[in-house]
Amino acid sequence: MALKVLFVCNQNSIRSPMAEILLRDLAARRGAEAVSRSAGVYEGALDPFLPTILGEIGAPAPHDPPRDLTDVDVTEFDALVALTLEAEAALKERGGGDRVEYWATDNPSLTGGSRDQILEGYRRVREQLASRIAARFGKALTET
Repeated sequence: MALKVLFVCNQNSIRSPMAEILLRDLAARRGAEAVSRSAGVYEGALDPFLPTILGEIGAPAPHDPPRDLTDVDVTEFDALVALTLEAEAALKERGGGDRVEYWATDNPSLTGGSRDQILEGYRRVREQLASRIAARFGKALTET
């Protein structure tokens, strides 16, 4: 049975879609099955830097538009990963219970400076998420 993970941030514009793609990419590279989805506490707009940051590692850009939690049944997932405190509270309110994991994750859109400095902030978040995803879900991603 495929691992099912939902990643949630505030607006489903950077962190949660990035994590969704990173888990899906890791599963594909391992020949494993995984259902990876993302949502926001609120519906935002995809960040314009996201395709660039994912493309740097050969991962595809998100193809789904941002969505909020109203249309998501959290009971369908094995793990619920909240990337913000607001997301953690929203998942618990929706009955996520002890399946909710909080991963404190910086908001890269708050990075200031030149374009290169901003992209470096996004890269740090991408690498942090990739590392946590591999550590947390790597064992579950076995070849099918």
